[in-house]
Amino acid sequence: MDDSQPIHAAMSALETLGWQVSAGSAGWQLQRESHTIYADVNARWLYFSLPVLQTQPAAYYLQASRQLYLCKYARDPQGQLLLQAELPLAELERAYIHLTVEALWRAVRRHDAPLASTPSAPAAEQNVEYFPRHALDVYFKGLQHEGWGLRKPISANEYHLHYKAPERPFEVYLAFNAAWAYWQVPILEGSAAAAWWRSAQRDRLCQYLLTVNEQLYWARFVLDEQGNVLLLLDMPLSLCTSERFRLSAQTIAQYASDYAYEVLIMAELDRDEALASLLPANLNEGLEFHG
Repeated sequence: MDDSQPIHAAMSALETLGWQVSAGSAGWQLQRESHTIYADVNARWLYFSLPVLQTQPAAYYLQASRQLYLCKYARDPQGQLLLQAELPLAELERAYIHLTVEALWRAVRRHDAPLASTPSAPAAEQNVEYFPRHALDVYFKGLQHEGWGLRKPISANEYHLHYKAPERPFEVYLAFNAAWAYWQVPILEGSAAAAWWRSAQRDRLCQYLLTVNEQLYWARFVLDEQGNVLLLLDMPLSLCTSERFRLSAQTIAQYASDYAYEVLIMAELDRDEALASLLPANLNEGLEFHG
């Protein structure tokens, strides 16, 4: 059987949810009202993109991405703003595909709406354990050889973790509520983030982060209200298998390791003109604002 046949079936089933679905050599097009979601696959991922009009500064969309689940804002090499999502093909279920398409639909309907005041992590009842601690311990035993460790539980549903990358360590936070498992890695925070937030490089770094989001699978860079740069990854708790948990940990660890240094460089450009002149050309590509 064609490996893409289950995905074709899931896409066709979206017609019962109000979507017009067409398939071709370039993947699928999902149309609803005036919006079109484009979907395609590669060797490991099913990915979606939905072009939207950019009417706000880049920082707005990075802050809005923090309030989204299953999708994010991104910017392609031509400067087009996108709502974007990716799913790993491993163990991919119809429910995961449909949840993601509906998340994109909700996001586009709220596009450019005023930002809500929401916490940085999903709310949870502290006396309810949404993900069993013994299961988490088992999952992490399989990751210890990759540099992962558990620092301490923060609550019944929040954990402070540690990832030792080849070049530097990272503090990582994992939270659960009734619906979601939610990874968060602070990349730029505290006084360094506050200084960047007030600097002349603010828009330039925001444009860079949106451009990087287009290149990431499953994860996203976001901003909080204090200008902290966070790397996030979320997935439905009901679909959190051991394989998907392992892959989510590996994914966020790899992107933290790959991009943390570049984020720091971009945040400090106005402090060192010589540093800016030494940047690789690819860090400057596509950073100009496109309205």
